[in-house]
Amino acid sequence: FFLVVLLLIGMLAFVNGLDALTNNSGQPGNVVVFSSGANDEGFSNLALNEVSNVERMEGIAVDEAGQRIVSKEVFVIVNREIPTPQGAPARRQFVQLRGIEDPQLAAFVHGLKLKEGGQWFSEAGVEERSGTDGQSQVVRQCVLGNGIAGELGKDRPNAQPLGVGDVFEMADRSWKVVGVLDSTGSTFDSEVWAKRQIVGEGFGKESSYSSFVIRSADVGKAAELAKTLKDSKEVALNAMTEQDYFRS
Repeated sequence: FFLVVLLLIGMLAFVNGLDALTNNSGQPGNVVVFSSGANDEGFSNLALNEVSNVERMEGIAVDEAGQRIVSKEVFVIVNREIPTPQGAPARRQFVQLRGIEDPQLAAFVHGLKLKEGGQWFSEAGVEERSGTDGQSQVVRQCVLGNGIAGELGKDRPNAQPLGVGDVFEMADRSWKVVGVLDSTGSTFDSEVWAKRQIVGEGFGKESSYSSFVIRSADVGKAAELAKTLKDSKEVALNAMTEQDYFRS
């Protein structure tokens, strides 16, 4: 009897923890747009040439510079090989990689900030550095969620979380950390953010997005905006408020 109660408490704590995590991830007033028939960004493909008019629709918030507040993103799951000692069996982990066109706009839309000492990746999203053999090496710049920074740091001898300036290997490429998100308590804590063009070209999504995350001009009318997008005759879309998405 004691064991059954203990297991039940553990399961309820796990479920309630997931609920709290997803509730903290959805921003009021945000609308998530997927391709028609997709309920998850991992299965969504929005062709670039089909969704160019989406961000021009009425009801979308505009910033001080007159720019529509729309974050266009690519989301992929990367199967990363974990470094192991010679002779040890191979180990792998799944890493969530998000390609972002405008990192500052995406951070505003998702309600996130960088930890002190970090910066966003550059417009190019890459930089050159000297390799161990003295040769110049191109590395991809990225920003890590606070949680994944700690997880990737377990590969290092001192097991310290990765920080600004650290380099790690993923998908046969070298990635340099330029910033760490203050993301504890949200699903973005487990993500790696990089330039959308680099993620798209490297993982078969160079001509499509996974999702649009749109800030509604009126927070109270986010559901109405989602319905308008879903009923659009120009292109087949699936849209819902971000809070509904994470709730589901």
